[in-house]
Amino acid sequence: MSRITINGVTVDPLAQADELATHALTNEDAATSDYLLVQTTHPPTAEEKERLAALGVVVHEYVPDDTYLCGYQATDLDAVRALPFVAWADVYFKGFKIGASLRSPQLRSSVAELAKPLDDAGPAPRIVDVVLHDDVDVSTDGLRDRIVAAAGGGDGLRPARGKVRMTVREEDLAALAALDEVKEIEEVPEQVLYNTVSGNLMQAHVSLNGTKFRGEGQIVCVADTGLDKGSTTNVHPAFTNRVKRLVAFGRTSPARTDDPHGHGTHVAGSVLGDGTSASMGGPVTGTAPEARLVLQSLMDENFKLTGIPDNLLDLFEPPFNDDGARIHTNSWGPTVPGLPYNPAAREADQMVWDNKDFVILFAAGNSGEDRDGDGRVNMRSVSAQAGAKNVITVGASEGNRPEISKTYSQLTGGAERWPVPPIHDDRMADNPAGMAAFSSRGPSREGRIKPDLVAPGTAILSARSRLAGDSGNFGTSTDPAYMFDSGTSMATPLVAGCVAVLRETLVKNGTPKPTAALIKAMLINGADELTGQYIPTEAGASPNNNSGFGRVNLQRAVVLPTEAGLAGFVEANALEQGEERAFTLTVPQGVAAHTLKVTLVWTDPPGAALQNDLDLIVRASGQERHGNMGTGPGFDRVNNVEQVNWQAVPSGEVEVVVRAHRITLFAQPYAVAWRIL
Repeated sequence: MSRITINGVTVDPLAQADELATHALTNEDAATSDYLLVQTTHPPTAEEKERLAALGVVVHEYVPDDTYLCGYQATDLDAVRALPFVAWADVYFKGFKIGASLRSPQLRSSVAELAKPLDDAGPAPRIVDVVLHDDVDVSTDGLRDRIVAAAGGGDGLRPARGKVRMTVREEDLAALAALDEVKEIEEVPEQVLYNTVSGNLMQAHVSLNGTKFRGEGQIVCVADTGLDKGSTTNVHPAFTNRVKRLVAFGRTSPARTDDPHGHGTHVAGSVLGDGTSASMGGPVTGTAPEARLVLQSLMDENFKLTGIPDNLLDLFEPPFNDDGARIHTNSWGPTVPGLPYNPAAREADQMVWDNKDFVILFAAGNSGEDRDGDGRVNMRSVSAQAGAKNVITVGASEGNRPEISKTYSQLTGGAERWPVPPIHDDRMADNPAGMAAFSSRGPSREGRIKPDLVAPGTAILSARSRLAGDSGNFGTSTDPAYMFDSGTSMATPLVAGCVAVLRETLVKNGTPKPTAALIKAMLINGADELTGQYIPTEAGASPNNNSGFGRVNLQRAVVLPTEAGLAGFVEANALEQGEERAFTLTVPQGVAAHTLKVTLVWTDPPGAALQNDLDLIVRASGQERHGNMGTGPGFDRVNNVEQVNWQAVPSGEVEVVVRAHRITLFAQPYAVAWRIL
């Protein structure tokens, strides 16, 4: 028996058949809806998908477990249910459409939640995204008018590519959910900035035959508060001749991109700043100091991020299409921790799926806290787009500034967030092997390993906007052109700069259009395990939901021509259902035992669950390892990043296999990176 989980509601339709019938949730036919949930006994083969299609069943999306959301304009359910591989089928229940934050807080059975998700709905206004099914356009058949009518008039209705954003009363949500064209209704969270010697810690200095790689030829887009004085010519000295374009999203009348807040300038400096400060010890550089900058200013006149578009495709597509940017970094996210996969996450995944060479980074967030006072940071605080599948989600490890005496308890609200040792009294930047206490932890609400990677995020020195003050909260700078700041906001741009350098090495060595999947696979494969600073460790063996796959080590991520036989990568064509592809490598004989790291990444179609599920299998001397499973026999059915870290791997020939377990709609390309240590 398999359970179906959508928007946090879980039911087993076979085990709970009687309860579903009691609540009038069993339908004899599909006359009331053009959308079905079809649960199968196994991943359907190509022939079985054809049998569904012959009945008019159009698969839209996979939802766990073993279930597909489908379009179906016929009414005969018996024909679908009679297929031998179909375990259960019924119309898409309205109760599945309501996001968890909008539903009744009462503790009730899952079926009762489906039947009446809005028992306590009142007049309170909510800003929501009304997301439409994949085959629906808001401009057709008077749908917009019906949405307005269902919402009692609504307020500020704004169509935005496959959804409508509006303010509605709680009591009108049921009428919106009753519209057959509506797929889900999610509350829109407020978005905030995630700020609360790094290059050496990340081994971010790469060279070949005396030539240094510093991001030359790469264009990075930063979406943040603004840049310095808002000019491409009169710029902070750390950005001289490298600001390609500044774009106003938040302050448009007149257009302004200056940075009186300071966050955006600091973030941009961590990506590609190239400055010098005699009083602060010499060079103050980002990780890609020869890359060029496009900056999207999201901040309004009240320092809020109201410039973020309703649909994030309108944030990502312009720099990709107009500026040639292939890296987009974002140090902001929801105020609420632990939100599920939402429209913003779907839009980020959609962008990378549609544009396979576009790398999107999001900060994991700063919601880490010890709520139960046990001396350990609680899990499950990664939120919304930071939990998306195709982005690189970055958490924060500690920087290496032991001279800064401030402890976590001395940060704003720190005594309440971390009330007991060892975190309470720990200096925030004295141990680069440790996690930053504020860094949001995974897993995502869907169970994915998050963050993907960590980078230093405490007491980071970078450029200071000439229009912004310096609170001095995270360290004292004696140079007014630079300041210290802390947060996953600071860790993320450091990784974005590493992406630029990694991409430069690929382009200059024969891979002119590296995919986001390849970049992510190489970064993750090169990462160093973060050992942690406490006992028991707050990080530890990778992968985990504190530090992900470890701290970025750019030198080990990069594969140079001089490393042939010891490291490599593969960008492979798409696999269909049941297909597999293999390659071999050779582990050399030696006195010391070798470690083999192999990482598989694929850009998955948008959807809360894995739409296409690939398996990584590594075989050596009659032994076998599976991605993310250690020495266990099972397979990961949740993540689109899988790694085998085989210590003391047998010498000789090793076979690396990638197999397609489930392909929902589209054949799946992938990337593999490997290194022998």
